[in-house]
Amino acid sequence: MLRLTLSALGRVASASSASSASSTCSTPRAMTCAIRHYSSRPMEPPTTGSPGTKRTIIDLKKMHKQNEPIAMVTAYDYPSALMAEMAGMDMILVGDSLAMVALGYDSTTSITMDEMLHHCRAVSRGAKKPFLVGDMPFGSYQSSADKAVENATRFIKEGNMESVKLEGGVEMADVARRIVRAGIPVLGHIGLTPQSATALGGFRVQGKTAEAAAQLLEDAQALEDAGCYAIVVEAVPDKVAEYITQQISVPTIGIGAGPQTSGQVLVYLDMLGIFDRFVPKFCKQYAKMAPEIISALQNYTKEVKARSFPAPANCYPINDEQWNLFLKRVQHQHQQQQQPHQPGSAAPIVDADSKKPVNVHEIDPAALQALFSSKSVKQQLITTYGGQQRIISRGYSSLARTSASSTATAAPATPRNIVVLGAGAMGLVMTTLLAASPQLTVWLADAWKPVVDAVQARGVQLQGERVAQTFKAATAQAENAAVLAASSIRALHVPALAGSVVDPVSIAALQALPSSIDALVVLVKSQHTQAAARVIHHVLQQRSTKHAVVLSLQNGLGHTETLASTLAYSPNASASRSSTDAFASTIVHGVVWSGARVTDHGVVQVTAGRPDLTLPLSSSEQPSNHQEILAFLADALRYGGATVSNVPAQAATSLTWQKTMVNAVINPLTALLRVPNGQLAAVEELRAAARDIADECAAIANASGVAPTPAFADTQSPHLWSSAIIFQAAMQVAERTATNRSSMLTDVERNQVTEVDFINGALARAATKHHVRSPLNSLLTLLVNRQQS
Repeated sequence: MLRLTLSALGRVASASSASSASSTCSTPRAMTCAIRHYSSRPMEPPTTGSPGTKRTIIDLKKMHKQNEPIAMVTAYDYPSALMAEMAGMDMILVGDSLAMVALGYDSTTSITMDEMLHHCRAVSRGAKKPFLVGDMPFGSYQSSADKAVENATRFIKEGNMESVKLEGGVEMADVARRIVRAGIPVLGHIGLTPQSATALGGFRVQGKTAEAAAQLLEDAQALEDAGCYAIVVEAVPDKVAEYITQQISVPTIGIGAGPQTSGQVLVYLDMLGIFDRFVPKFCKQYAKMAPEIISALQNYTKEVKARSFPAPANCYPINDEQWNLFLKRVQHQHQQQQQPHQPGSAAPIVDADSKKPVNVHEIDPAALQALFSSKSVKQQLITTYGGQQRIISRGYSSLARTSASSTATAAPATPRNIVVLGAGAMGLVMTTLLAASPQLTVWLADAWKPVVDAVQARGVQLQGERVAQTFKAATAQAENAAVLAASSIRALHVPALAGSVVDPVSIAALQALPSSIDALVVLVKSQHTQAAARVIHHVLQQRSTKHAVVLSLQNGLGHTETLASTLAYSPNASASRSSTDAFASTIVHGVVWSGARVTDHGVVQVTAGRPDLTLPLSSSEQPSNHQEILAFLADALRYGGATVSNVPAQAATSLTWQKTMVNAVINPLTALLRVPNGQLAAVEELRAAARDIADECAAIANASGVAPTPAFADTQSPHLWSSAIIFQAAMQVAERTATNRSSMLTDVERNQVTEVDFINGALARAATKHHVRSPLNSLLTLLVNRQQS
């Protein structure tokens, strides 16, 4: 709305300028046509602002009205934008010329939208005062006006530009008009238009014949009528450019069009003599930087080869006392490493690359969590050293005590009892993974008797590429089929998992559980979390230990809070509990990244290769035996065939929000429109809707104070979620799973309750709590729920 207002005000200023001219043209057109006898005057002191003020369209119109030439230059990155601003430039164009002069392409048509937006963001970080224009690349606006508006919007929202430029005259006027009506200022471009240079016969001067000159005038007038606030005129005879300037009421920006246009623009790398593949005739080189840059690099190379750089002035000293202490420590460590390994002692950790022992110092998990939650640490990389998790951050490298290898070669040794609640697709997958550990007894509980009967009779049937090789507990049946034997699972029919009370049938079934339960993995549908919590409450009430680890791997938000409220436990409570606390359970939430779907009772199609999970690291606030159980679960899942990474609890929360927001973009649209995922990325109108949903999701997450994951952080404000990245991730998922039908769509087609209340609905509730509007998530929740009824 603000941009639309500025654009409208700019047109009013333009009309005022035209009406005050010495004579006017009576030609019936959208705006008053003024004949300007002089396009510029000898330079006078600027009357519109100063180098310290921010340029707007209003300023440009005033400069045009007062015949003050407009200075414009291209810029492609932070340094060039910063120097252009320091030089007092009025406008900066992030031109598609960067394809040739900065990226080395043979023509401007090769550059993509994403590449342009990348450079636009860099320029916007360096230039705060000039008026910023993004050049729409070839293919981003020619096919349809709708696509043009969408891509122009991306320049404003993702590229932080204030205007867009597009090439073409009469044939592009309607496209320009649509973009202007969307509230986005448009800079036109006529004459030599590099994107269509091939059709023009190459990079040639335009308008050299009477017919061609008349067409250029018509092009300029059409763009003016479409609402363009200014027009670039390139490679046109100076007399033609001057005449066009006199005939229209908006500024002209010349490049190879003579001195009588309203302003000038040059390519940054051309005018500084850096790009020397060729120099256009119209370009004056104000400096010849290439020879100086090459000379500096040659001198650097010579000094490096001669070891004269770095000199003492370029080095950091260490005092003698600390240096001697360091040498003693290294010598002591070397002596320890040379000692033979004693039988019965812990085996040394070995660096897989150097084959040398590595000293492992344990890190307090609380300190590790603080590291991950620090805003100054923007990147974390998890690699594996000798079965230990190595966390490498900027300026930080140490070994954590929690194992983080992607797969395990040995099964956990301690006997454990694990209960999986929910025999849906992921419930069956997790049961199969856990069943591989010989010391682990797996119990699978579900509310639906036909599923339980099928598992008891035939086990878990797995389908998908290389499932027999992936799942260690499964036996191959065919090339892409395997089975987990029924004897490996204890399946229980527990209707209470989908009911309002723990009924007698469920009570009888749960009596089969052993006296000690180490962990319960919750994989029921989100709407049944409360029922699962009641079942867990009953199970623990009947046990002497009355505590366990409760791991939720469900989609959506709010599950740990629901579980905690029923078990009378706050997730933030201290681990130091009195003996009267009946259910001192550790409740944590993990994230499942892989896909699977049920095709029949007890039959699951694995759609994303090796199962991939993220689990929270144990915390010193948790009882020591619960820390051991969490580590045990991770090891057991790895041993069974999954890829498991461990992150601090706060990072796990952020990852849960990340997955939920991507699901919030994809799932409800597919459910309402009854289309597979790929349609969201393929249909322009659906992409636009998805982008709006992503914008709203990011606003809710930012208002909720949830720290963004590094990959989804805004490049300019790393403490905030980026709506553009959420949208891009959703589109990538939609494209990668183009033929898949989302779980929400599947539920709607089966007339079953969906998880929309815990995805879009949860986001809408968070928005209400933090006083943020959420019309889209609220509407999507309502519409999907009505589909069910």
